[in-house]
Amino acid sequence: MSSENNKLCKEAVAVLNKVWKMSSQKAAEDLTIMSGDNFHLSNMNFQQVPLEDIPDLIGNPEQIVSVVMLEITGKCKGEILLILPEKSADELVSILFGNYQLSAEEIEENRQSALRETGNILGSAFLNSIAAITDMEVLPTVPVDAKDMTAAIMDIIQIKYASIGDQIFVAESALMRDSKPMALYLLAIFEPESLAEIVKHSNRSFLE
Repeated sequence: MSSENNKLCKEAVAVLNKVWKMSSQKAAEDLTIMSGDNFHLSNMNFQQVPLEDIPDLIGNPEQIVSVVMLEITGKCKGEILLILPEKSADELVSILFGNYQLSAEEIEENRQSALRETGNILGSAFLNSIAAITDMEVLPTVPVDAKDMTAAIMDIIQIKYASIGDQIFVAESALMRDSKPMALYLLAIFEPESLAEIVKHSNRSFLE
């Protein structure tokens, strides 16, 4: 990696780390209103990660995970992926449906709509914050979802983005319901040109 690209990546991480912390508060408030439970996000950290190390972040390659994807459009290009282990996904579905004692069949029936809405809340809050500090149009597409083993999802990500570069940007956080953590991972993948635009147009005073 050239020194110029390395400087860009460091600046982009600093900006996006601020954005993630700003947007997470709004996202947690929206989830709280939506569910009636008290949500907040903790241990927020945005980092640059080698593409080859992505599978290690999510854990057991054979565990089943749910994935919600939003494509980033407008002045920035890329994708946002919300990844939840099966246990977290099932718990979240139950919470969003009023903590009813849902059967396994009912959880499965409601999984798609609940997870898509969660992905939309988290992803939109993140992109709205980018738009606010850069004054650029940054929009999400309608979320789509899938369910598969971690290894299968990570293989797709690695193959798809290997042509963009060997690094991606990952926002990792614990979704907290009161004091109980719920594992989730947010992967934000930007094209290099988009990272340069984010850094270039960032309102520095807004980030201080």
